Amino acid sequence: MVYEEFETEKQKTHDKVKIRQLINFDKNNEDIKVSVVIPIFNVETYLPQCLDSVISQSLKEIEIICVNDGSTDNSLNILLDYAARDDRVKIIDKDNAGYGHTMNIGMDMASGEYIVIVESDDWILQDMFKTLYKTATENKLDFVKSDFYRFFGEGQNIIKKLFKLDPNEELYDKIISTSKSHDAYTMQMNTWTGLYNTNFLRKNCIRHSETPGASYQDNGFWFKTFYYGQRVMFIPEAFYMYRRDNPNSSVKNKEKVYAMDTEYELIYKFLEDKGNSSEFMDAFTYAKYHNFHFTMDRIDIQFKKEFLENTANNFREMIQNNEFDPSLLAENDQYILNWIINDTENYYKYNYTINEENYDYLSKYVECRIDIKNYGTIGNDVLLLKNNEILTKITQPGWFNDKKGRGTVIQSITGSLDLTFKCIKQGILEFNFRSIDYRDNLGNTMPLLIDYTEIIIDDETIISGSMVAWHDSPYTYSKKVEDGQKVHLHVTWKPINRDSNSLYDNKQISLGTVDVINLINEINYLQYENLKLKKFKKDLLNSKSWKLTEPLRSTKN
Repeated sequence: MVYEEFETEKQKTHDKVKIRQLINFDKNNEDIKVSVVIPIFNVETYLPQCLDSVISQSLKEIEIICVNDGSTDNSLNILLDYAARDDRVKIIDKDNAGYGHTMNIGMDMASGEYIVIVESDDWILQDMFKTLYKTATENKLDFVKSDFYRFFGEGQNIIKKLFKLDPNEELYDKIISTSKSHDAYTMQMNTWTGLYNTNFLRKNCIRHSETPGASYQDNGFWFKTFYYGQRVMFIPEAFYMYRRDNPNSSVKNKEKVYAMDTEYELIYKFLEDKGNSSEFMDAFTYAKYHNFHFTMDRIDIQFKKEFLENTANNFREMIQNNEFDPSLLAENDQYILNWIINDTENYYKYNYTINEENYDYLSKYVECRIDIKNYGTIGNDVLLLKNNEILTKITQPGWFNDKKGRGTVIQSITGSLDLTFKCIKQGILEFNFRSIDYRDNLGNTMPLLIDYTEIIIDDETIISGSMVAWHDSPYTYSKKVEDGQKVHLHVTWKPINRDSNSLYDNKQISLGTVDVINLINEINYLQYENLKLKKFKKDLLNSKSWKLTEPLRSTKN
C-alpha cells in the first residue's frame, strides 16, 4: 500500500502519550479545503492574536486544529473559549511530548485537501490561505510557499521587516522540482509559510522527528518536502508575521546545545536509507553550515567552544568519508567554513573569546555598525583582505543579499578600524555608517548615537571632526569602483550615551560621551590583559586560514 508506512508511523505517534480530550472533531468534516495545525505550549500571551488572525481568514472552508502539548498556563482555557464560539476550532488536548509529536498528531487528524502550519506566537494576514490555496489548486502543486515578515512589538509600536524566500528573485512564480533544483535548498528554511498537499505528505510519509523538546524538529520535515517535491512554487507575496520578541521561544533556549546535531543525524540517515546521500550532500552541507551559525548565536557562551569543536570534527569526518559538498555555499561562507575546519581555535578566539563577558552591555554603548555593499549585479561582492582588530564582527546576512549584490555588515567596539576590501566587480560601493539596532522591552527602537570623528576612504578624508549617526539615520557615502579594485577604509568613533529608556518618552535627554577604557574597566572586562592582544593579532593575521585563497572543494564521490 502507498500509505502503509504513513499508517504505521501514525499509530506509533498516537500510542506515544495519552490524549486527554478531543473537541469539535465530531463536527462536519466535509468540504474542508485547508487544515490549519497550530502547536501550543504555554503561549497564553500570544494565542488570542494568533487565533483571531486564523479565524478571520477570507477562505472560510478551513478547520483549525489546535494541539495543546500539556500547557500549564491558561492556553487550554483560551482554546476552549474559541472552540465554543467557532466549531471550526478543534482541540487535541494531550500530555506533553514535544514539538515533533505535537505537529505529527495534528497533521494526522487533518481532513483538508491541504495542510498549513501556524505557530501559536505568530499571526497571519487575511488572504494567506485564499492566495496559497488558489495557487496550489490551479497549478496542481505538492506545496507552495510565500515570503514573510519578521516583527517586534505590538500595535502602533510594531516594527516589521520583509524577508524574501529567494533574495535573487529567480525562482518565483514558476513550477519547479525541488528534488532536482538544488538551488532551492538555499532558500530561507521554515515550514510555516507553506501550504502542503495532504496526500503528498502522507504518501511520502513526511513527518517531524519526535525528539524531546522544541528545537530543530522542523528541519527534517522541511528537507523531506524539498527532497520529494516535484511540483513546487514560490510566490513573492508575504502573509506570515513571524515574531522575534517572545522570550519563551525555543530559539532562545540556550540549554539544548546538540538538538541540531540530533536532527541532522536523522536527516543524514534518511538520505542514506534512500541510497542517494551523495547526491544531496550539497544541500545537506549548506543546511548544516547555516544552522551551525544559528545554534552558535542561541546557545550560552559556556557551551559555544565545545559545540564549535564538535561541529568542526563533524565536517572533518564528512571530508574523510567523501561526503562533503560546499558547492551551494557562497564564496565568503566557504572561506568561513574553511576557517572553522582548519583553524578552529583561532576562529573561536576571534569570534567569541573576547566577547565572553558583558559584550551585550558593552556593545549597547560603544558598538558601531557599518553596512557596505557594491551595488551592481548578483555577482557583486566585497571581500575582506585586511582587518587589524579582533573586537569586530563581520557578516554577510541573507537580508543584505539580492540581485543587486551581496552586502557586508561590520560591527565593532574597538573605537577605530582599518579595513581593506577587494571589489569583485564594478559597481557603486556604498557605505552606511550607523549604530546598532537596539530596542527596548516594547520593541521600540532606541536612538543610541555614535559620533564618527574620522572617516578616510583610500586617500580621501570624508569626515574629520564629528558626524553623529544612529541606526535609523546613518551617514552614507558612495563611490564608483572597477573590477577587482581594492578600497581601504580608516574610521574612528566614540559613543554618545543617552539617558533615556525609550524612544517615545518625553524626558529631557542628556548627552555625554562615554570613555571606552573606563567603561571596560568598570565592568571588569579583563580579556584585554589576559589575551595579550598584540601577540594574538599577529598570530591571527599570519595564520593561513585568515587569508582567502581558494574556495573549498567537494569531496563527494
